[in-house]
Amino acid sequence: MLERTLIARKNISLLTSRKILYIEDSKGVGYYSTLLKNNLKEESSKIKVISLDSKLNVIDKFIKLQNKSNIKNYAFLVDLDFDLLLNKKKIEHNSFFYLDKYTFENYLIDEDTAVNIISSYENLEQDFSIDKFNYSEWTEKIIKAYKKVLPLFLAIRTLNSHPVETSKCDCNALFDMTNFELDSNKVNHYLKKIPKNLKCGNHICIQINYFMKQLSSEDIFNNIPGKQMLKLFITRINQNLKQHINEQTYKTIALMNPENKINYKIKEVTQYLLS
Repeated sequence: MLERTLIARKNISLLTSRKILYIEDSKGVGYYSTLLKNNLKEESSKIKVISLDSKLNVIDKFIKLQNKSNIKNYAFLVDLDFDLLLNKKKIEHNSFFYLDKYTFENYLIDEDTAVNIISSYENLEQDFSIDKFNYSEWTEKIIKAYKKVLPLFLAIRTLNSHPVETSKCDCNALFDMTNFELDSNKVNHYLKKIPKNLKCGNHICIQINYFMKQLSSEDIFNNIPGKQMLKLFITRINQNLKQHINEQTYKTIALMNPENKINYKIKEVTQYLLS
């Protein structure tokens, strides 16, 4: 009886002292929990990752908790999305964190991980795999393509008057998936779904296009929707493999890379929560 009481007290103590990291995507709970374990080992049990299913919900939760005396027990982590390109004001608070890229998946687009997979799966020397994959050529193609279509997507998002399918940068609906260039037939088919007032002659689209010309290639690359770009990236990897890998396998491998830059953001968040 005494032993059960002590265990119950220990569990209650753990629950009340546990820190909480709120994120927006339910699929990210497993990934962030893995990253916490990789970075904190046993201490990762002190932090619970909870999804609130949307960025707005995370912001609402922050607003409710920001003036609480125990705010130090909570951290809030959201995607950057198009906030930089749309010049949206960020929440400035020690407990509130933004990814430095569009979404979590952008961090998984990693040359070292791709090269290691190709070397391992195809039994090739590292240098040969680097040349074979040609990451710089691939990124140049992706940036060039998205420079053309992102202003339209941003105008659609800004005006917020669009069918759902036209608000997504669906790579399959826009790209030739063999050479990673825009497919003119696919783009024209997509444009037919867009109301005439949202075409690139629209003043908002022109303003966004002007703003994007001031951005570096790295800024544009970091602000391409990650889920779609990851599909393109894995397709590129599979062009170099006899036995293809799926997205889940790739993500698992990428998360194991201690050099992945997402770890810097995890360390920043955990230092706040555990200090």
